[in-house]
Amino acid sequence: MVTVRLCGRTREYRRLAARWSSGDRMEPWLLEIGCHEGITSSLLARRNQGRVLAVDRSAQAVEKAKRRFPSLHLAVLDVASPRWKEDLGSELDALGSSWRHVACCFVDLGGDARLSDVLRALGSLGAVEAAEEGQPTPDLVVKSEALLRLYRNSQIGVGFYRYGGELDCELGTNHQLNAVLKSGANCQTLQ
Repeated sequence: MVTVRLCGRTREYRRLAARWSSGDRMEPWLLEIGCHEGITSSLLARRNQGRVLAVDRSAQAVEKAKRRFPSLHLAVLDVASPRWKEDLGSELDALGSSWRHVACCFVDLGGDARLSDVLRALGSLGAVEAAEEGQPTPDLVVKSEALLRLYRNSQIGVGFYRYGGELDCELGTNHQLNAVLKSGANCQTLQ
């Protein structure tokens, strides 16, 4: 069962990062996809003893983050790349970790990211997770105005509930959303 928290605004996304807790997971790692200049990643690192891998497709953003937060684990990775799984695995490996140690993925592709890009990114996370079947599935925190709009304008939100300013859902109880996320690569027409 995967818990997904949807946020539409940076403030809500960062508030969740600042409150994140590992629960009963021992020495978990966090992954932030779309770390930009590292602000949210630094909040996560403070909450999780530095065990955060922050990635962005922009080398320029990652360089700024490295200058600003030199202790963060940062990498230039593109979730849309065909080598995404291998590249992520290599980065986690270099840190002495693996996908099974990732407790939560924070995803921020930018407030104006197209829905198809967000769904493709979430679908690729499923592909990574499926590569190590039987392992705990990380929770997701997704900042996407487009995905929130989809929720608000459709019946796809069965199983969603309010949590502060965010929306949560249990993917295990929402077969429609599960199907959309799993077929992310086939959703180019959704905007």
